[in-house]
Amino acid sequence: MLESKLRHLNRQLREGELETQLEMEKVQKEKEKEIKSLSEQHEVDKTRLLSEFSGEKVKMASKHEEEIEAIKKSKAELKKQLDQENSAKLCQICFDQPRSCILIPCLHLVYCNECVNKHRGQNESNAKCPACNTLITGQLSCKLHL
Repeated sequence: MLESKLRHLNRQLREGELETQLEMEKVQKEKEKEIKSLSEQHEVDKTRLLSEFSGEKVKMASKHEEEIEAIKKSKAELKKQLDQENSAKLCQICFDQPRSCILIPCLHLVYCNECVNKHRGQNESNAKCPACNTLITGQLSCKLHL
């Protein structure tokens, strides 16, 4: 009788082990399915995030291009202003030397001494201001600190 109880217990133990093993396999398959599902979801999320990131990169690149264009435009405008200011300081005949001669009586200060002397030397006593055509009676040298 003890042997039969022992056999019965052994059978129950084997059946229990078998049930446990089957239960573990079932749990393992479920976990594998969950992992696969999560992995697929991860790929979907990864693809979505990469797509969003690419879209943001394009937006940022576009924004930077707009900023660069605005800076280039501003730079061109500043260069134009600088050129205008610099040309306002130069002799209007040679565009090389700074303005340094006031013509009398019209008081134009748009030429350098060198150009005025050449102009007056060519026309001697009949030299006229190139800007207003007034007869030049004298000249005054000056230095501008602009």
